[in-house]
Amino acid sequence: MAKRRQLRAVEGPLTGATFLVRGRTRLGRGGDADIQILHDGVSRQHAQVVEDALGNAVLMDLASNNGTFVGDQRVVRHRLVPGDTVRIMRARFLYEELEVDVVDPDADATVFAVKVNTADTHRQTVDHWQLDLPAPRRESSESGGAFVVEPGAQRHRVIACYADGSTYPGDLLGDILEYRSLRVRSLRGDALEEAEIRRFGSLQGALHQPPAAGDPLQTKRKFLRFRCGFPARLRHGEHFGDRTARVTVVDLSAGGAGVQVVGANLVLGDLAWLVVDLVVGKRARTIVLTGRLVSTDGAVYGLLFAGAPEWEQWRGP
Repeated sequence: MAKRRQLRAVEGPLTGATFLVRGRTRLGRGGDADIQILHDGVSRQHAQVVEDALGNAVLMDLASNNGTFVGDQRVVRHRLVPGDTVRIMRARFLYEELEVDVVDPDADATVFAVKVNTADTHRQTVDHWQLDLPAPRRESSESGGAFVVEPGAQRHRVIACYADGSTYPGDLLGDILEYRSLRVRSLRGDALEEAEIRRFGSLQGALHQPPAAGDPLQTKRKFLRFRCGFPARLRHGEHFGDRTARVTVVDLSAGGAGVQVVGANLVLGDLAWLVVDLVVGKRARTIVLTGRLVSTDGAVYGLLFAGAPEWEQWRGP
């Protein structure tokens, strides 16, 4: 059994996502943060978790303006223990140390997105559900016929396709998260292990849009866009993502996504958080990608992810 250290977001728009803690894990508003919290009260380099000489995980405030808290106590340096809650403005994280099985490379790694049809389950994260998702609950009507009271949850296999219709090999969502993490660490100047450097190069080749022939400026789009169709949620609203809309992800890249929305009032330029509840093989996971609504085409909205090369240059529709 291996030990996994992680911060699990339990409050704020990142709720449900888990972030691996190893080496140096930085939290802040800047694009070089491993956990990016887009809020005016969060400093660009707000806090970080590092490993001390004894192997302990230590939380350090980086002279932030509004402070880093463990529980209700403002801290400058604090050795984390399982169960500690870390708060930065309205974002709150639970520190956990988990015993996990080493992943079997031959195990089923089929990726399913989970669609949930009840408000109560929406307020939970997929980590708290049983992997055998609940079947619809039915009751009998006065006429004797059965009707669905609670639709329960459904799995939708995540399949991503290239422009020519061929299927992306592997887990696109997992690869995008891994690529974004390695890219942040590389840009920040962190030392990558040899295996990580090879993996970073492999992911760059798989996800980047190749240069257009005869175009000296290459292409405007930095990453390949994959066609797909799976359910997700979109947190949005001016109060730190206080509203949630059900969406279908219709295309996806390492730099953004296209989401089909029905019946939600979205505003171009607003921040939004794409939430995807997944079951991968026998493991449950919730992914949250921070972005901004930058375009619309009917019911399909374009979402630019924070940390994408175009992010800092974007100035509005």
